[in-house]
Amino acid sequence: MTQLSLTFVGPLGPSNVGGVDNFKVEATITNTGNETVKLLDDPRTLASTLPVDKFTIVHANGGNPSFMGMFVKFSPEIAAKEGEYSVLAPGDSLKVVHNCTSSNQFFFAHRSLTNGITVFEAYNFTDSGVGSYNLVPDSGFYFVDEKDEVGVIHADIARSYTAQVDGPTLAVARVDEPASEGLTKRASYVGCPNPRRLILRRAAASAEIYARNAKSYLTIRRGSTPRFTTWFGRFTPAHRATVLDHFNRIDANTFSQFTYDCTCTRPSTYAFVYANTSVVLSTLHFESR
Repeated sequence: MTQLSLTFVGPLGPSNVGGVDNFKVEATITNTGNETVKLLDDPRTLASTLPVDKFTIVHANGGNPSFMGMFVKFSPEIAAKEGEYSVLAPGDSLKVVHNCTSSNQFFFAHRSLTNGITVFEAYNFTDSGVGSYNLVPDSGFYFVDEKDEVGVIHADIARSYTAQVDGPTLAVARVDEPASEGLTKRASYVGCPNPRRLILRRAAASAEIYARNAKSYLTIRRGSTPRFTTWFGRFTPAHRATVLDHFNRIDANTFSQFTYDCTCTRPSTYAFVYANTSVVLSTLHFESR
């Protein structure tokens, strides 16, 4: 039977982490079943070190820190074929250290079967403030079964993790955050050959036009239209407001000023995206066009 358990340890103990730059927890994923588990290295789960939204973090007063980490487009099926998984025999564990604050670095760390390591930081506690926080992890994981097919398993969580955040630091700025207001910059590229730069420039310009036109269309038209129902289903004023809010947020981005990084070599990953700043693209992304 395939079973996993999930436990947490805070390097400074559960009572007080001081500033959020010390807010780190070590997640231990243990195979508690009687069968060997091929645990997929899915960057969207706690099996990975990347700073995706893996936790529900709640202040004692009900507030939440804002998520400042990565969004990932990933193919579990390709990962399974490429052997991107850790083999856990019964009783074996995978340990990963997760830093819960917004990042000041932009690199890819690797997890270890034996040692926890520091990873990207993902949350900003400025708005939610100092106080006691309860942290509950996402318990979902992907695994590869005996037929080499991908399945989902939910780990048993021994307990949640509680920490007292006292400051003074409530967020750590990322070095890839946008330039100050009033400064205009062009897109920058890391490891992107000229043909890919051309593709990205055209895609950024098209995305800005599509977002602007969609926002304008929805702003002007307050009733149901065939275009709306084709793309978004049944029209209601509340549904329209939600869709318009999404396009307002998309249109607020200046894609022609993002940083585009073409150095990702992971076969199963299309892209890693930091909201409003950086996009890391793989060969898989360009080949899937």
